[in-house]
Amino acid sequence: MYHIAEVLANVDRHATTADERRALRLIALIHDSFKYRVDLSRPKVGDNHHAFIARQFAERHLDDPGLLEIIELHDEAYNSWRLGALRGKWPEAEARASRLVARLGPLLPLYLRFFRSDNQTASKDWSPLNWFEQFLQKQGIDIPPEPISKELP
Repeated sequence: MYHIAEVLANVDRHATTADERRALRLIALIHDSFKYRVDLSRPKVGDNHHAFIARQFAERHLDDPGLLEIIELHDEAYNSWRLGALRGKWPEAEARASRLVARLGPLLPLYLRFFRSDNQTASKDWSPLNWFEQFLQKQGIDIPPEPISKELP
């Protein structure tokens, strides 16, 4: 509950338009809502991952393929970082992040705004976000600056 409140406050800072704010808020409300459905006796992959379950739910209510992709992939930059940070497999981490960037294509800026919103909270380590942004910069991808406080209509 507290994490979602922080994410929603961050969405208000990161969104660049009212439409983007609506999209990011929708992602924020759905992305972690199905953690309770994960079977902890099984590996948290495939159809037993909360992001996959969230996407399945969203598919019944949304027709925006971009939002569905971001809901499903919302932890993928974190998972890439984790592969390097916890297992020392930095080449594999970068390869995984490259596949994420390729899959997202033009959705990358929205994904990054959500990843920032989800990770710039008191309860999370910002290392995955910092690593992902540095990775993108090394790939020659422009990183939007942190937002200046503003009011959206």
